[in-house]
Amino acid sequence: MIGALSQSMAHQVSATRRLAEALSHVSEMSQRISEATAEQTTNAQQVSRAVENANELTQSAASAAEEMSAATEQLSSMAQQLQRLMAQFKIQGGTLQDDAAQDQQATAAFMTAGAGAEAQ
Repeated sequence: MIGALSQSMAHQVSATRRLAEALSHVSEMSQRISEATAEQTTNAQQVSRAVENANELTQSAASAAEEMSAATEQLSSMAQQLQRLMAQFKIQGGTLQDDAAQDQQATAAFMTAGAGAEAQ
């Protein structure tokens, strides 16, 4: 009977050790899961900030495109007005073709000067 009791105690001690090892393993795994969750939270926050920045850049680009469109329309209107004004002037000794070429050159010069002034 003592031998059976001794053998039973040995099995219980062995089972207790295995249980302690299993609990230690579960504790390690729980710690790793906790660390991975914290890392994923940090990464999700970084992705969220990146998406917010991309959204702000998109809105800024859209605003800039609208401004450029308005400026283009204004320059086009000014060029048409300049062409009408230039059509009133005639150059002595010039031909009709010369006048048209000069009008085009003057319009191009005006637009170039206007674009330079807008950039400043």
